[in-house]
Amino acid sequence: MNKLLILILISIPLTGLAAADFKGCGVYSMHGRLIKNEKDQLVYLVHGGTRSQLDFAVNGDDVATFAAYLDKPTSIEAVIPKPMEGTKGSIKKISKINIRLPDPLNPEHDSFISLKSKKDCEK
Repeated sequence: MNKLLILILISIPLTGLAAADFKGCGVYSMHGRLIKNEKDQLVYLVHGGTRSQLDFAVNGDDVATFAAYLDKPTSIEAVIPKPMEGTKGSIKKISKINIRLPDPLNPEHDSFISLKSKKDCEK
């Protein structure tokens, strides 16, 4: 019986768990890091390097604003305009961006995403 329970727990897809912090479209506060992906696109990572990593493509005019913060731990406030597809999404209208000091003594709480205000999703 225990082996069956373990097998069931292992086979549950984890993609839904990775986006558990996503609560719909709106304005979010995030702590993460900006990187360039394999396609040379700017991506904001939340929970980077973990199984719950969220990738947000940086869209629009915000690309030029973000370039100065590449590979630095940052805190931002931005709009998630469309529903996420698993662990992938996009952000735009970045209203606040700051370089932050990471917390090496508490790395599991160093990266987060938090809903500030809900908005209707774009189509």
